[in-house]
Amino acid sequence: DRDVVLVNFNYRLGVLEKIDITIFWKKKVTELRKKRISHKPPSQRQNKVEIK
Repeated sequence: DRDVVLVNFNYRLGVLEKIDITIFWKKKVTELRKKRISHKPPSQRQNKVEIK
């Protein structure tokens, strides 16, 4: 029984770590996108907004 509990606990920790990593990457990606959009001229920026 103790082994099963340990495995479940480790699995949960792994899942939490994966969630943290995905959140981290999503933040990174959004930051990069914002930087790219800000570098482009206004006409292209407006087009991107319209697509969304």
